Amino acid sequence: MEIPPQLKDFKNFLFLAWKQLNLPDPTDLQYDIAGYMDGDERRAIIQAFRGCGKSWICSAYVVHQLLLNPALNILVVSASKTRSDDFSTFTLRLINEMPILQHLRPKDNQRQSKISFDVGPAPASHAPSVKSLGITSQLTGSRADIIIADDIEVANNSATQLMREKLSEQVKEFDAIIKPEKSSKILFLGTPQTEDSIYSKLQERGYKARVWPSEYITPNTNERTYNGTVAAFCVDGDKKGKATEPLRFSEIDLGERKISYGSCSNQVYYGAIDTFCTNGMITGDYDKVRRKNSSNFSMDRFIDELKNSRRDFDTQMDKFQQWAFSPIGKFDIKAMLDSLMGSESKSEKMFGLYKQEVSKRGKTVFALYSAFTNYASYADERNGFRMRNTGNDTQAQTMWLREQEVAKWIASPQFKQLEAA
Repeated sequence: MEIPPQLKDFKNFLFLAWKQLNLPDPTDLQYDIAGYMDGDERRAIIQAFRGCGKSWICSAYVVHQLLLNPALNILVVSASKTRSDDFSTFTLRLINEMPILQHLRPKDNQRQSKISFDVGPAPASHAPSVKSLGITSQLTGSRADIIIADDIEVANNSATQLMREKLSEQVKEFDAIIKPEKSSKILFLGTPQTEDSIYSKLQERGYKARVWPSEYITPNTNERTYNGTVAAFCVDGDKKGKATEPLRFSEIDLGERKISYGSCSNQVYYGAIDTFCTNGMITGDYDKVRRKNSSNFSMDRFIDELKNSRRDFDTQMDKFQQWAFSPIGKFDIKAMLDSLMGSESKSEKMFGLYKQEVSKRGKTVFALYSAFTNYASYADERNGFRMRNTGNDTQAQTMWLREQEVAKWIASPQFKQLEAA
């Protein structure tokens, strides 16, 4: 298909896509993001405030790239597979609904699911034209000309240092996936969740960042606070503090959001924490206190909550010490596990774990508790309770369910009877 010269400009295509979606014309800020997205940077980071439409712009960008070259393979990765699936579904919808893209619609003999599809003119390939995955999915084996990492950093996977390190290691896989072509590109879209954001670390690895804040800033702030990464569009001393998207977000609206969000939060975890796991989970029997620095934040109340947490922690430690010095004696642990678990195979594995703990802690109530928490902490060869890899983002959910199981076992009449023995 001969592409009109005007359509080779991504900004013109974005205008048509917005019309197809019955949206107002793209704003100046959205055009500015589109221009950088379609630029020459092979490893780029686009950081922009929530609600500015960066993911929608990027979906249009993916379609435009396939319009220019249907042979491309594009991989979309997000913090969750649901998020990346939404991205690819929206992209396929654009292809199906825009008349100028009719020739890109998948043929009957091509892949055409919402999460993995080919475009009509695409040559035969192991990799689909567009594929969506979660960051914790099986990335190995994928190949792509363009990788879109859309909101891979979220609160649930960046709350602790170990979580952030885990995420940092996961994105290194992109370098093995991307094809070694001059036109290949890795593009991150996101909003930093912490001051120690992965987007800052990526810049140390050679990625070029461009930031679009919700308010205009001065050149001095750009250099001192943002290291010169803010888009020129958003740097204007005369407009300092005014909204960069005034037609969509008023200054009053932005002010209310700032009060609600606060600049950061105070967060404390306490309890019998086994580990801050590399899979992004905090395991063990723990609680947390978290309060955002909003207008309603009170340091006195926060300190009182910490004091209450300390008392709870001390009470919990007293209980664990009591378990550690409570011999089980002749109590039939295997029979207890059989009645608790309802599965002979599971009971056998747990009994094996218990015997391992006994060799380290003695034949005590705490040894059994430690076997339970081991089960809720790992899902591999370390304890025999290996989780089958289905390629979906099920690990976090599975480990959470295991924690709930352990809580039920500890509260069961059988365990209470063991405590009292």
